[in-house]
Amino acid sequence: MSHTVVISGSSQGLGLVLANYFATQGWTVIGTGRSQRPEGMNAVVQYRILDSADPASSQNFWQELKSAINAEPLCLINNAGGYKGGLLLDLAPEDYAQQMQSIYLTAVHMTRGLINNFTQAKIFNMLSASAMTPLADNGAYGAAKTAATHFFKSLQKQYSPEQYQITNLYPDKMATHGIDDSAMDPTQVAELILNLAGQDKSYYLKDVYLYSLKR
Repeated sequence: MSHTVVISGSSQGLGLVLANYFATQGWTVIGTGRSQRPEGMNAVVQYRILDSADPASSQNFWQELKSAINAEPLCLINNAGGYKGGLLLDLAPEDYAQQMQSIYLTAVHMTRGLINNFTQAKIFNMLSASAMTPLADNGAYGAAKTAATHFFKSLQKQYSPEQYQITNLYPDKMATHGIDDSAMDPTQVAELILNLAGQDKSYYLKDVYLYSLKR
């Protein structure tokens, strides 16, 4: 049986790692992003240029996907959203709006589009340890991740796991833009998510906290 995964924010960083890893494991991978297809993306990945923060665009994307894949097992990884760090006066007012749009609203509209078109799915949400532990210089990013955390915890109460298995992941530090011996390997994180996505067990994980060994 073929498995399909949709990965938002797949043009770089962890999203690109996820797309390439799932592709090597035989999954049908559909990556989305606002920029052009990245050069390092596996050739079998289907890439769609999409502004996921726009509700109409997200809805159209899921309607088209429903016609294409029918009732295959489906997985969504909400990964989109860049990082803007800085103290209160270091960031412009529009930086706060941008973080809420690219992180929180993208997650809302992508998830809403899925649920509006598919009756079952596994949903994985790349959140952040900073959603739980505020830092002085991540008020914009951390607030957007906290909003997304609240949203998905609400959905966990709204829907049964027989409908949507919603797993929130909170990594503390990941080497997504080069080698960093103090951070966790994003490929290993991709391996964990794939194992959870592909398993057919009598349980599932709701909240997963990931910490690098060297802190």
